[in-house]
Amino acid sequence: MQFLYPGFLWFAAAIAIPIIIHLFYFRRFKKVYFTNVKYLEELKEETSRRSKLKNILILLMRIAAVLALVFAFAQPFFTEKKISVQDHALVSVFIDNSQSMSATSNEIALLDLAKDKARSIINAFTDNDKFQILTNEFKGKHQRLVSKEDAIAFIDEIEITPIVHTLSQVVDRQSQVFLNQSGSKNSYLISDFQTNISDLQPERDTSLTINLIPLRSEIQQNLSIDSIWIDSPIPLINQANNIIIKIKNLGNQDLENVRLTINENGQIKPIGSINIDANGTTIDTASIQISKVGVLPAVVSLTDYPITFDDSYFIALQVPDSIKILQIYDRENSKDYIDAVFKDHPQFSVDHQSIQQLKYQSFKDFQLILLDDVGNVSSGLISELKIFVENGGKLVIFPSLDINIKSYQDLATALQINPFIKLEKEAQEVGKINTSEFVFSDVYLKMGDNLKLPKVRSYYSIQNYQQIPTSNLLQFRNGAPFLVKNIVKKGQVFTCASPLNKNSNDLVLNAEVFVPMLYKMAISTQTHRPLSYTISNHVVVQSDKSAPTGDKIFEIQGPTNFIPNISQGYNSLLLNLGDQVTKAGFYGLLSDKKEIDKFALNYDRRESDTKLLSNAELEDISAANKNVILFSDEMQANLGDSVSQKELGFAWWKYALMAALIFLLIESLLIRNQKNS
Repeated sequence: MQFLYPGFLWFAAAIAIPIIIHLFYFRRFKKVYFTNVKYLEELKEETSRRSKLKNILILLMRIAAVLALVFAFAQPFFTEKKISVQDHALVSVFIDNSQSMSATSNEIALLDLAKDKARSIINAFTDNDKFQILTNEFKGKHQRLVSKEDAIAFIDEIEITPIVHTLSQVVDRQSQVFLNQSGSKNSYLISDFQTNISDLQPERDTSLTINLIPLRSEIQQNLSIDSIWIDSPIPLINQANNIIIKIKNLGNQDLENVRLTINENGQIKPIGSINIDANGTTIDTASIQISKVGVLPAVVSLTDYPITFDDSYFIALQVPDSIKILQIYDRENSKDYIDAVFKDHPQFSVDHQSIQQLKYQSFKDFQLILLDDVGNVSSGLISELKIFVENGGKLVIFPSLDINIKSYQDLATALQINPFIKLEKEAQEVGKINTSEFVFSDVYLKMGDNLKLPKVRSYYSIQNYQQIPTSNLLQFRNGAPFLVKNIVKKGQVFTCASPLNKNSNDLVLNAEVFVPMLYKMAISTQTHRPLSYTISNHVVVQSDKSAPTGDKIFEIQGPTNFIPNISQGYNSLLLNLGDQVTKAGFYGLLSDKKEIDKFALNYDRRESDTKLLSNAELEDISAANKNVILFSDEMQANLGDSVSQKELGFAWWKYALMAALIFLLIESLLIRNQKNS
């Protein structure tokens, strides 16, 4: 047996009080004279023995009542745990306040039920214990241990949030607050345990007892716009840009004639209607005609009930005012061919810099750099090209016939791409086009014998390293590569085996290959700004604007207005929105009260899936991990007592208090009987 408050046992000395009262209590007798003395002596002896017995019983009842009260306040318990009274219990209660907790159970919101259960858990512990209240926002003020009173106050403040975290992230967060703390560590997870967030990994911290308290909502049908993307890397002006819409039916009923609409700049247009099977997914396409550069906001919507937060999907199509291309040349013999490819496309601009007059600081302003007919690549140029490519730039290498092969091999080493080996002075013809790669995908309706392919008089052999992932875009008939692509971090490098001049090959004269090749190289990208961002407590959005100078500051304006944290990237601005965004919609970037950019933010679609872990699945998790305890419906019916019993064993203090009352009642009856007699 252990005592929660063993100090109260010293009050057991209070049994001396009824003993003293008993010893010093003397009844005063009145003298009554009778003639028959012998009869009175017999009556006196009998009454005295009976009175002494009652007095002893009264004394014992008083002693027992005092001891029972002392035990009740000391709170005895029996448990296998080794509990030190000097250590506080450390209790972290996670209250799932994500969108799914707005569902109801018996017409009561799950969040309200969760808050009530959290209060019951807190009240089951003592005032000396320490508590953490945790929600999906992961607020800084919640990442500390507080008193019982403060914990109850935190619970009262909790509201539904669009932010969602997996349960493994929650438990990791709870473990962090317990670092360097002594005492029993207890995690309580109050949630509906949606399948797509319930990734518990209890083995991470076996010293932490994880208690699962599941809440069940009424089964709901849900239809969700899961995601939207564009079928080309960059939206183009004066062209039909197709957006791909992914829709999920997360219910058990087939749905027919679901209407889709798109809102472009306030104009609502129908997309069509779809049929979707139960628990199925469908893909639809909508065409958007873009007439000007900048950001085009659009909203795709459907009609669904009762879960509506995921019925609209916000997107912001960024149409660049110019796709900038830089040709670095040593001779100017291919300059006119490059200009000819883009002259009829106002969205593209081409600049030319001689190898002798390079402006390294301008590299970050371009999306594509052509290294054309350069004999020697200096170490400074290698360094700048490496920075350019690794930060998302695209580099195309067209060698000259008399290159310093060592400098090109140094460039290949710096970029981790396939290097040139030597110049092969033999004629070859391209025999294969890789149409599965973006550069040549969707270019040719049909690959026929009448398609003219480039021919070369000489070319550089390219080393093929297995450890360097390489895509052959164009290949000679003998199997040697003519044009290869390497991915270098965020960027891409295209290496041609032959110079870009008609004396070495006829590539520039072959419009069927050269024009789409250069055009799609310019618009291809490894990384691009997404159409939308997902709301979280650490949202970082990217803008191609430069950092403000002087007294100018950037502001975010939308459903909520605030000033973001700003950091300058290589050729972009990174805006940390933190946890300021709580509502889906469009958010504009303002400078001097003028909007210069716009972003779309959506609710996390993980909340759309209403599937929950079943009780059987939760029982399996509990059975497989000794430090995981599942609170059944019966245990939750009187949660406070269940928590107390789990932590301290059976609540004997209640029975000690009842025993004290019984002893006092018996004492009262004995005294009353004594007076009557």
